[in-house]
Amino acid sequence: LDAAGDAELSRFSNPDQLLTEYAFQPTPQGEDSWGYGQPVFWVLIPLDKLSSGEKWYLEFAYPLLDKLDVWLKFPHSEWLRKPPTGDQRPWGTREVESPHFYFQIPQQTTHLLLRLETHGAMRFPVSLVTESHLQRTERLQQFFYGLFFGALLVMIFCNGVIYVLARERSYLFYMALLVSVTLYQAAMTGFGYMYLWPGSGYWINEHIQPVTVGLALWFISLFTRDVLDLERVHPGLERTLLWMGLTSALLALTGALLPFRWLIHFTALWPLAVIFTCVWAGIVALRSRHKGAAIFVLAWGFGFLGAALFILQQL
Repeated sequence: LDAAGDAELSRFSNPDQLLTEYAFQPTPQGEDSWGYGQPVFWVLIPLDKLSSGEKWYLEFAYPLLDKLDVWLKFPHSEWLRKPPTGDQRPWGTREVESPHFYFQIPQQTTHLLLRLETHGAMRFPVSLVTESHLQRTERLQQFFYGLFFGALLVMIFCNGVIYVLARERSYLFYMALLVSVTLYQAAMTGFGYMYLWPGSGYWINEHIQPVTVGLALWFISLFTRDVLDLERVHPGLERTLLWMGLTSALLALTGALLPFRWLIHFTALWPLAVIFTCVWAGIVALRSRHKGAAIFVLAWGFGFLGAALFILQQL
């Protein structure tokens, strides 16, 4: 089906014929993550009759999908294709100004056919929502993410001011780490494409994940070595984190030059190695009664747990 596309769809006036002709499989209820590996999925969704009185939308709540194509089927008619969209297509292809993808669905629609293509993690968080629900969700999403990014910007500013006043390198490294994390989160949530680079998203959306992950891990390594005084506490761990930091910087450089699909698995798993080493360095410093090591271990221990859960979800 993927090779033939629209020309092949014209043969199937009855959507049930697609199920007979091609190897569609039922998706377990609640499952919306299919991991890495297969870049293209086709999804057929039968619809019950939509209630009248309000506009309905298909919501696809995964901003990182490279390409998303949607066809509608009406009784006794051909398939109707919606404008193709995705984060590797122009921002103007979206029906609603949102990091999520929305498609208006007429009440007469009997089936939806989706073609999903991405070289990252394949996720499928899809739902049918009314226009009022869409507007309410968008307002809440923009409000809470505004607080989140606002807090990050305040932290960046405060650490910058403290560095200027105190001239301690750890504040500079932590500020650079926060900048990297902010850009990464802007990309992952889709707000970066929406507000920062809507006109040049193709290259940025393709490369920003390995670049920001590499930079963040580089600055985590620098911050850990400096704040725990590892050169004195444990020179071996200090050298390990030095090489991990250089490898992370190389990841950022490579990510700017190579397609993301070549770096997916390394980008996903390398953070666990770096953060685990930082936590272990904190434990070693704690045993040496280094001031502040207990707070460091607590904070980065939760950081390691969060990173592990996120990576397992993607895998």
